[in-house]
Amino acid sequence: IGAAEMSTAVDGIAGVVAASKFDIYDYQMALAAGGGAAALAGVSFEDFNTSVTAVSSSFASGSDAGTSLKTMFQRLVPQSKEAASAMAELGLEFFNADGSMKDMADIAGELNGAFAGLSEEQRINYMSTIFGTDAMRAAAAMAGYTTEEFAALQAQIGKTDAMQAAAMRMDNLTGDWEVF
Repeated sequence: IGAAEMSTAVDGIAGVVAASKFDIYDYQMALAAGGGAAALAGVSFEDFNTSVTAVSSSFASGSDAGTSLKTMFQRLVPQSKEAASAMAELGLEFFNADGSMKDMADIAGELNGAFAGLSEEQRINYMSTIFGTDAMRAAAAMAGYTTEEFAALQAQIGKTDAMQAAAMRMDNLTGDWEVF
């Protein structure tokens, strides 16, 4: 992220904190645990932020969420013949023809559609085969979103103005005392 994009980055971080159960420290840990793998996979900062927000309710900490997301990003490329077969059976294709990864809204939508009609046993079997025991938690949370729901969450996060939110938090007696 370049210096010219810092206000957008801060707004995105504030949006995650406002829209998820995570505080700034959890977000920091999620970014530390999963940000590198996300960048390597071509996940945009906005998609990463929305993914953290989308999965936050399934995790006790940002570190745990970031680690699970990191592994999920890695497992979008099948790690075994069994995983490749399971992905083919479900019609899951997470990459474009040019080899670039689809955006996270499309990935969430694919997961949502593929797992919607399955029994609990089938979902567990496919999730563990494709994603492994750690990443299946993030993948299951992402599967709870349609493409449109994920895009709406991203739009909600994108509307956050960190300066406005900070001004509102300071516009009370506690804020006046802190300024004093």
